[in-house]
Amino acid sequence: MNRNKICPDCEIEYLPHIEKCADCGAVLLLHEEHRQAQEEKKRLMAKAIENAAVVREGDLKWLGKLYNVLIDAGIPCTPEREQFRCLDTLRLLPQGTQ
Repeated sequence: MNRNKICPDCEIEYLPHIEKCADCGAVLLLHEEHRQAQEEKKRLMAKAIENAAVVREGDLKWLGKLYNVLIDAGIPCTPEREQFRCLDTLRLLPQGTQ
């Protein structure tokens, strides 16, 4: 059984005695814990929100960070690029509102 740990944010694998990621400082998880966390994250992303609203519109880098914060907090959302907009902007919508 693999007792190595994985950073939930960076996906880097560490030896069992290490507790925190050297890159981002996140608490490391055992492989089974990491798998469960990934499944929960997918479940949250799939959860639908009934009323559509644009949460935020902005540049890709900033919205990518906001997206990760919302998903980690259990708030499902979907990034969407408007059809006739500049390619470096993105809208963040509640999940299931496309």
